[in-house]
Amino acid sequence: MKKVSHSSMRKSNRLLVVKMIKDLGPISRADISRKTGLTKSTVSEIVSYFMDMGIVKEVGAKSRYGIGRKGILLDMDSGDHLIVGYDVGTINSRVILTNLKGEIIREKRFKTTRGEKDLIEQIEKSILDIAREDWEKIVEIGFGVPGMVDHKTGMIIHSPNLGVRNFPFLNVISDVVKKRVVMEHNVKLMMIAEMVYGSAKNHSNVLLINIGPGIGSSFVSEGHLVRGSRNFSGEIGHITVVPDGDVCRCGRRGCLETVSAAWGIVRQYEKKSGEKLLDMYDANEVAKRAKNGDKNAIEVFRDAGKYLGRVLAYTANILDPEIILIGGGLSKSWDLMSEDLEIEFEENIIPPLQGNIDISISSLGEFSTAIGASTIAIDDFIISLSSS
Repeated sequence: MKKVSHSSMRKSNRLLVVKMIKDLGPISRADISRKTGLTKSTVSEIVSYFMDMGIVKEVGAKSRYGIGRKGILLDMDSGDHLIVGYDVGTINSRVILTNLKGEIIREKRFKTTRGEKDLIEQIEKSILDIAREDWEKIVEIGFGVPGMVDHKTGMIIHSPNLGVRNFPFLNVISDVVKKRVVMEHNVKLMMIAEMVYGSAKNHSNVLLINIGPGIGSSFVSEGHLVRGSRNFSGEIGHITVVPDGDVCRCGRRGCLETVSAAWGIVRQYEKKSGEKLLDMYDANEVAKRAKNGDKNAIEVFRDAGKYLGRVLAYTANILDPEIILIGGGLSKSWDLMSEDLEIEFEENIIPPLQGNIDISISSLGEFSTAIGASTIAIDDFIISLSSS
């Protein structure tokens, strides 16, 4: 049997205690000891370690009935340690400034610049804007990026929406901002945010679909995020739904994105109406026309819902989720596609699952990826402290 080193055990215990304070605080030392199984002396030693570093603070006494000493409550002392969560979106980017508990201090939304050089310049400027006078307090920055992302090496393998390929994103960003940085695929960050703060918090098997400029998904199985061998899991937008259909941006034909992503909805509307829209991603304009009674727009959204429902059923048949969450910009047009989606879903789901999977809109809104980016940055920072 492999022997666990003292330093490894100490790191694990530190991480366990500080994450409990972050997630459950205010909480007393005694409650931490009871919940973790660690001795009171070990908990007190770890708490003192983090208090000396300015990460944990005492915030008052826990009220008790009867006699005895009141328990002192602990919480994160996050005033001098701030985190940036950055969603590098296809059309719009979103950036937030949070404390170590994940509470949002500031937020900002803006159009994304394409291309490596311009994108990096925009990111640097946006981070400085959101930080303002708090720049010295920022201890880590988390990024969410669309496309095929290697979160371990920090490489963007291919992101057609951003116009980059084989780009060492984290290395470049680290050189620019001179801060600790971490990155992850945007839809996986949406799921992480939902697991910590949103609708997935009390579920162990969840499927999340992001419908916007592209279509991606993320899945939690028995409480664990499913990545795949290369972190490329969840690319359901490239499942073929229309044989010999339109050419997708991936080079194949008839992918789900060609009929249900924002650009696919615009293209299908243009084909039906004979009218060219100004913005290839402006599915909101098509939605507005559908709500005003435009029959072509209505039909396009009904088709989008139908194909999406079919793919969701195929995916659910394989993964058996408790719930399915719908996120992304097109979730705002849920009412235009939900009826056809649900009909198609129930027709294609296996009988034991029929009527047993709840499909609902993500609770965290458009900043969910940025929230997820902040979450992994907080965790990475805490891990670094626990290893000291």
